[in-house]
Amino acid sequence: MTYKIGVIEGDGVGPEVVGIGVQTLEAIAAQSDLDFEFVSAPVGGTCFLESGKVLPESSLEILKGCDAVLKGPMGRPDIEAGVVERDGILALRQIFEQYVNIRPVKLFKGLEAASPLKDRLLENGVDFVIIRENSEGLYARMGGMTATTATDINLFTQKGVSRILEFAFDVAKKRRGNLISVDKANVLSASLYWRRLFDAMAKEHPEIKCSSQLVDSFCILVLQDPSPSRWDESEREFCARRRFDVRAGSRQRARHRRTRHREPARHDFGDGDDAALRVWTRRFGAKSGKRRAKRARCGLSHQRHRGGREILHHRRNGRGGFGIFEVKSD
Repeated sequence: MTYKIGVIEGDGVGPEVVGIGVQTLEAIAAQSDLDFEFVSAPVGGTCFLESGKVLPESSLEILKGCDAVLKGPMGRPDIEAGVVERDGILALRQIFEQYVNIRPVKLFKGLEAASPLKDRLLENGVDFVIIRENSEGLYARMGGMTATTATDINLFTQKGVSRILEFAFDVAKKRRGNLISVDKANVLSASLYWRRLFDAMAKEHPEIKCSSQLVDSFCILVLQDPSPSRWDESEREFCARRRFDVRAGSRQRARHRRTRHREPARHDFGDGDDAALRVWTRRFGAKSGKRRAKRARCGLSHQRHRGGREILHHRRNGRGGFGIFEVKSD
C-alpha cells in the first residue's frame, strides 16, 4: 500500500533533519510491504522571503491531499518573531486539527549527570508524560497590537477542551492510572472553564485517580520528587501537606493573639553559648539579651503575656509543658 507523505523541510537545520527522516522511511519501505510517495511543500521562513507568504495556497493544497505530513523546524533570525509561528506553525495546527502536544519526560540510565536535579531525586528514574492543548487558548491567533496596546485572547471551546481531555484520559488508562490537570484557575476564566470540564469528565472515569494543580505548585511538585514510584502518591501527599500548613497557620495565629511573642528554645538557634548570646542580644539589646540568654542556658523559656507577666517553663531536651513553673513580674 502506498502512502503519500507531504514534506515540509522548514528552515535552518530543518532540511538536514527531514532528509534523515525521509531516508529512514525509505529504509522501512525497503524491508516491508509499505511504500511511500514523498511530495515537497514549501512552508516557513525561507518560503516567506521568496514568495511573501509563510504558507502559500499551493503548498496547503498539496498537504491536504497527503496521508501524512513530515514537518521540519521553522523560523529564521532575519524574520520578526511571530510571523512564521502564527502564519505557519499555528495555522497548520488549526487547519489539520493537530490539537495534541505530547511531551514525554523520561530519564534514561547513564544520563543522570545531565540533569540539574540532585542525585537522590533521580535514584528511581523519571517517567511521566505532559499532554498540552496545541491549537486553542493563547494559540487561537485572536488579538492584535497597536502603537500603545497589545491583546491576545485566551479562547477555549467545549469541543477543544473535551477532545484533549479525552486523549489525556486514554493515555492515563494505558499508563499508571493517574492524571493531573494543570491550570491557572485561580486567576484565569479560561483555566476555570478548563477545570470545570475536567472535573465533569473525571466523574465518568472513576478508575483514574484525578486531581487539579495550579501550574505554580505543579512545578514544585515535580521538582520535589519526579520518580515514577512516588508520582502516583505525590499529589495526594502534597495536598495533605498544604492542609496541615493551613491548620498549623490558624493555630499559630490564635496563639499570637494570646501572646505577644514566644522565644525559641536553645536548640532552635544553636548549642554554643556565644551564638545564643549573640542571638538574644541582637534581638533584645545588650542588657535584656544577656538575661534571656542565661535563662536559655538554664533550660528555661519564657512567654510574655498581656499585663507584663512572664511564665518560665522548665525545658528538657527542647520539650516543655511539664514540671514546676515560676511566675515573675518585671
